[in-house]
Amino acid sequence: MGIRIGSIRMLEHRIHLTPNEAVKKIILVEDADMMTRQASNAFLKTLEEPPEDTVLILTTSRLNSLLPTILSRCQKIPFNPVSRPTIEQFLLDNSTEPLEAKIFSRISNGSMEKALRLAEKGKLEARENTLEFLKILIAGKDLKFVEFSNDYRRSSSRPLLKQMISHLILWVADLAYYKYKQNEIVNLDQTDIIQTIYNMNPEVENYVSKLTDFLENMSLKLDANVNQQLILIEIYNVLKDTLSKKSS
Repeated sequence: MGIRIGSIRMLEHRIHLTPNEAVKKIILVEDADMMTRQASNAFLKTLEEPPEDTVLILTTSRLNSLLPTILSRCQKIPFNPVSRPTIEQFLLDNSTEPLEAKIFSRISNGSMEKALRLAEKGKLEARENTLEFLKILIAGKDLKFVEFSNDYRRSSSRPLLKQMISHLILWVADLAYYKYKQNEIVNLDQTDIIQTIYNMNPEVENYVSKLTDFLENMSLKLDANVNQQLILIEIYNVLKDTLSKKSS
């Protein structure tokens, strides 16, 4: 749900404590882009003038989501994503099934940590939900979708919906690869569904960019605490409309 100002206040208190043994303290703020605006503003003074015995490290995969005032006070050190073959081979070396290793290496977007979490869980709940959602969408079973969205409302599983949106973005990317770069497809075990989507609208690839932007915007709305069922309904309606029309 984000890093709130109370957490930053507690962190600032700890920052000013004297180290017990080490010469310096290392403070790591993971996913710093999840700080609320109030938390970010409260953290500015500490970032500008940290104690001499303290090193502050902020990590993020969404640099543009940080306030400019935060960015201006930090030294940026980029970390390149881990290559797919490296992740895939590591998973294979750790007893992951070959097909799962290939899928996890692509879904993880270059994050070894994410790939390991997927492999350890042994079940892609968000991916399975995404597959169910797409099958409902393709079949045009609106009443079934109502049941599906009600399940999300009752479960209040905001993180699961966020993962599902990430999976949908990957599915949209697969549509772009389907005709010309099938070796880049993430959901390579579900090409029948991709083909079905193409059969519904052979021009769907022309909407890939717009759909990606739309889904990323839905993810941001979810972070902003917009009702998750309303987000899911909007996604369903936009995708349904896209599959039923032709580009101009």
